[in-house]
Amino acid sequence: MDDEGSFENIVQVTAREDVSQILQELYWKVQQSRSGMEVDDTDNSVGALDEEGEIMSLVCDFVVEAANSYTESKLTAIRNYRNSLCPINRLPSHILSLIFVFAKWAEGRPWKPIELTLPFTLMQVSKSWREVASDTPPIWTKVDIMTRPYLSLLLAHSAHAPLEIELAPLEDAGFYRSNSEGYVCRQRCDKLYPKYIKDVAMFLSPLLPYQARWRSLEIHGVARAELEEQFVSPAPELEVLILKHQNAQRRDGGAAEGAPLGAARDLFAGQIPRLVRLTLHGIYQSLESSVYSGLLTLDLRDIAFPPGSLQELMHHLGQCPHLEYLSLTRLDLTLPGHPFEPPGPFSAVPLTFPHLRRMALHFLGSQAMQYIFVSCRFPPSVEFSIRHDDDTRGFSGIFPPNVDPTICLPGLLAPTLAISAETSIASVRCDFEPLHGSDTNPGTGSFASWAQRRGERRHALARPSTRRNM
Repeated sequence: MDDEGSFENIVQVTAREDVSQILQELYWKVQQSRSGMEVDDTDNSVGALDEEGEIMSLVCDFVVEAANSYTESKLTAIRNYRNSLCPINRLPSHILSLIFVFAKWAEGRPWKPIELTLPFTLMQVSKSWREVASDTPPIWTKVDIMTRPYLSLLLAHSAHAPLEIELAPLEDAGFYRSNSEGYVCRQRCDKLYPKYIKDVAMFLSPLLPYQARWRSLEIHGVARAELEEQFVSPAPELEVLILKHQNAQRRDGGAAEGAPLGAARDLFAGQIPRLVRLTLHGIYQSLESSVYSGLLTLDLRDIAFPPGSLQELMHHLGQCPHLEYLSLTRLDLTLPGHPFEPPGPFSAVPLTFPHLRRMALHFLGSQAMQYIFVSCRFPPSVEFSIRHDDDTRGFSGIFPPNVDPTICLPGLLAPTLAISAETSIASVRCDFEPLHGSDTNPGTGSFASWAQRRGERRHALARPSTRRNM
């Protein structure tokens, strides 16, 4: 503080005399230029004094303005030079652009006011960052309910980069009520989301000419019929398609949507060659469509497929050799013939999924569940969840008769297994201990009969509201 005070004193002492001298010299020059002759400093008339005061005031204003202008330009030059010496500003533009792209990826789903999102924040840091950010198309590709009003700006800066489109509500409403920025974001989303859902064409129509650039599309709360009207052209670059209808989660366990009375149109004319992730909740798409093939993740929920569609689904699963995630929940899937007949395998050679990491089969019905397990072989490392709604048949309602479950699901050799059978009145849980010792030969009989012989099968009726997961 003492050093700072001494420095200020030096500036004041040094500058005071010079500033006074500069003002006096400017005054005399202005006065002389105005009168065109030598200034008479002995004139003490009222008019002369008023004129002197006016000139001095104008000179003072000019000096202040000139000093501010000079200081501002000089300080800007000093700061720019100083910033250029910082390591971050010595990076080549293409390296800085890669950092921006990584930061955008790490930002995830920001759900924050548009002025606080990454691209707009970068634009406010410095001139050099603004130039690099403007020329980095990947950070301008996200179109959601917050960025949609700035669509023209996004399209201009994104150039030819693939677009990521999302029409969905806030995921974690509680988080956005816990801070001021989140509260503002929540208020904006509460206004915009219903507006766009009511008129989805308003949200999508400016984007349709750029459909060939879509990489991901996620829409919540829009019925299939409305989507069919919008998506009639191929989407050659689309990799992720997530469609969830607002009435998909029904508490009665029934399927939310089935095949339409007329001929169903395939979304995007069925031409989505790069699709690897498909999620349909309450949105029917014919199993004859090619969109179900070649996937890495498949998530179907609350859909009523026509009778005999189970074989079609298995056919498409067979065309997904690299499948990593499979989730089938509350689907109406049947085979031709009697629904209670034990199903035969889909093909002589079982379907295998060596890359499958997670699988969920919930409330599919015994025939569909048995058909899947008799036709498929899953890797030992798969993390799986099974929920069954037939508490009268128990374990036999999941695996086909005379089929060892440990063959199709080697994961049953895990330390414990819990399979829940749930209805509106009860929940049944079956626990199995690990196979070990001389009885571990899977060829000696079915796993269920082995567990029954060992007395390791335990049934426990839980309260109606209790749900047991694997």
